Amino acid sequence: MLINEQLVLNIRMAWAHDQNHQHRGREKRELPSVEDFGLLLDEVFQASLYQEEGESIQTSVSWLSRQQFEAEEIPRRRDTPLCLKFDAPIRLEARNLAKLNGVAGGRTSSLLAHHENGAPVIWGICYSMGSSGPIGQIPAGGQYTRHIRPDCPTATITGIGSIELTRGDSVIAHIDRGKYLPTQPSVMTSYMLGQYLYALIAVSVDFQSRRFVSAGDAEKVSSLLHPLELLLSVISQRKIGSTIVLLPGASVPQTQTVSSTAWPVSGSLEISSLLFERTRFQQQMQASRDMTGALFKLQIDQALTHRIRSLVDLAAIDGALILTPDFEVVSFGTKLRASKWKGSIEHGPIIFPVERQLLDFSRLGTRHNSAVDFVGAVPGAIAFVASADGPIRGIVKSTEDKLWYWPDCRITMFAR
Repeated sequence: MLINEQLVLNIRMAWAHDQNHQHRGREKRELPSVEDFGLLLDEVFQASLYQEEGESIQTSVSWLSRQQFEAEEIPRRRDTPLCLKFDAPIRLEARNLAKLNGVAGGRTSSLLAHHENGAPVIWGICYSMGSSGPIGQIPAGGQYTRHIRPDCPTATITGIGSIELTRGDSVIAHIDRGKYLPTQPSVMTSYMLGQYLYALIAVSVDFQSRRFVSAGDAEKVSSLLHPLELLLSVISQRKIGSTIVLLPGASVPQTQTVSSTAWPVSGSLEISSLLFERTRFQQQMQASRDMTGALFKLQIDQALTHRIRSLVDLAAIDGALILTPDFEVVSFGTKLRASKWKGSIEHGPIIFPVERQLLDFSRLGTRHNSAVDFVGAVPGAIAFVASADGPIRGIVKSTEDKLWYWPDCRITMFAR
C-alpha cells in the first residue's frame, strides 16, 4: 500500500469528528473500517499517479454498497436512483480507475464501490445535482430534481498524488501530494482573512458581537465574497496555477512602479453592475415574497458566472491578474517585481484548534514569492496564489514588518 497508515487513521478520525460534531447535524452513518478507508484511498491515490494519453486522471469514487444506496440514499436524499449499474462489477483497482478516466468527475458524478463476494468492486455510477453555491442557486425545486451527492466517503482526484475526501458537499480532508491536510475553518470570516477583505470595501465589524457596524454592510460583503468564492472555486476545478490580487482603488497607481504587463487593457466586464442588480432583485423578493423576480435573478447569476469564468481565463495567462474589490480588471499577465520582502511571514489567526501548517515560502517558487513581495510593498493588497494541483493560499500584510498567510482558501466543511 502506497498510502501511509497514519494518514488513513487521520482521515478516518476527521470523518468521525465531523459526524459526531454537535453543530453539523450529521446523520449517523456506519463508519468504514480502517482497512476499507485505506483500500479506497490507496487505489484512488495510485490512480492519481497514472496518465492516459498524456493527461492526468480525473475520477471520483464513493464507498457505498448497493444496500446502503437503496436504504439510505433513497428516498432520503434522492427523488430517483439516477444511477447506472454495471452488469458485471469491475474490480476496484487503480488501473481500472485510469481506464474510466473522466467518466465520474466528483462534482456531479462518482463511481460507486464496495465489497461484493469478498472483493472490492465498482458496481455503478451515481449522478448528482451539484451544489451551485450562492451564485446560481435556484430558489425552487421540482419533481425528479433532488439528487444530493452521496452521504458517504468520496475520494476525488485533484492532481498528481492529491485527493479531496468529501461527504456530500462537505470537504472532510485533503491529501496534497501524499501529505495529509486537515480541513480548516473558512478563512473568509471576520476574525481571519475576512477582516482584510472587508477593509477593501470599507466595512467594519464589531468583534464583540460579530456583527456589521452599518446597515447594508452585509449586502456589500456578499457582493465581494460570493463572486470571490466562485472565482477561487473555478480556479480550483480547472487546476490552474495562478495569482489573483485584490487591490484597493487608492493603491492602483502604485502598481505601475512594482509591476508590468505585456497586455495593457481598458474597459470593464461590468461585474459590479450585475452585482447591484442581483442585490436589488434579492431585496425585492424578500420584501414582497414575490418569486417572479427569481427568473431575473437567475438570468443575472448566469451572466455573473460567465463573467467570473472570463476572469479565470485571464488568470490562466502567465503572470498575475490584478482586480479592484468590485472586480474591475487592473491588469492581467502581470509581472510582479516589488523589492524583496524582508519582514516575517506567519500563519494567520484561526478560530478552531486545527494544526497550523508552517510553510517555507522560499521553497515555494517564483509565483508565491513574487506575491509575497508585492503584498509587502502595496498597502491593502491581498493575494491568492493557486498551485496547479494543490491549495489556494491567501496572503495579507498584518503590520509593517509582518505578513500573514492562510495555507488554503478553498471552501471547507465549515460555514461562515
